[in-house]
Amino acid sequence: MIIYIVIFTMILLAIVRLFWQSQVSEVKGRYSREITENAARVVDVFKYYVRSADGVDPFQFVFDTDPGVLILVRNGTVLFDTYTKNVVIGGKSTDIRKLRLTENGESADLTSDHVNVDNFVLSSLAQGDAPDSLELYLTLSSANPGQDPLYDYELDVRTNVSVRKEI
Repeated sequence: MIIYIVIFTMILLAIVRLFWQSQVSEVKGRYSREITENAARVVDVFKYYVRSADGVDPFQFVFDTDPGVLILVRNGTVLFDTYTKNVVIGGKSTDIRKLRLTENGESADLTSDHVNVDNFVLSSLAQGDAPDSLELYLTLSSANPGQDPLYDYELDVRTNVSVRKEI
C-alpha cells in the first residue's frame, strides 16, 4: 500500500508541475504578444505618418535624446511624444510612460496600459538641413509593478523611414 501511495504521489506531483509550467508559459506568452503587437502598431503608424507628411517641422523636434518629440507637417500638424500615466495592474499602482499621437489637437495612445515605453529616440538620417529621413529606436517592456520576473519582457525596435514628398 505504501508503494502505491508513493507512486501516486510522484505522478500527482508530475501532473501539478506540468500544469504550473503551462500556466507560466501562457502568462509569458500573453505579455510577449501584447508587447510585440504594440511595437508593430507603433512602427506601422509611425511609417504611415512620416511617409505621408509634407516634412518635419524643423523648429519643433527633439532628436537623439529620450524621450524624443517629432512634429510632422501634414495638412496641419502631427505630434509623436510620450507622457506618464498611472495604471493599476494586479491591484498595484504604477507609473508607465505611453507613446501618443496627436493630430490636429486629437490625441490617441499608440501603446496599451500594460506596456511601458522605456526608450523613444528619434534621429535624423538626412544629409542636409531638413530632417526628412528618420530613424526610430523604441524599447517597450511589460508594466510590472511587483517586479515579478514572470511578467518581465522587453523588446527593442529600430526602423528607418523617409518623407515621400510629392513632386
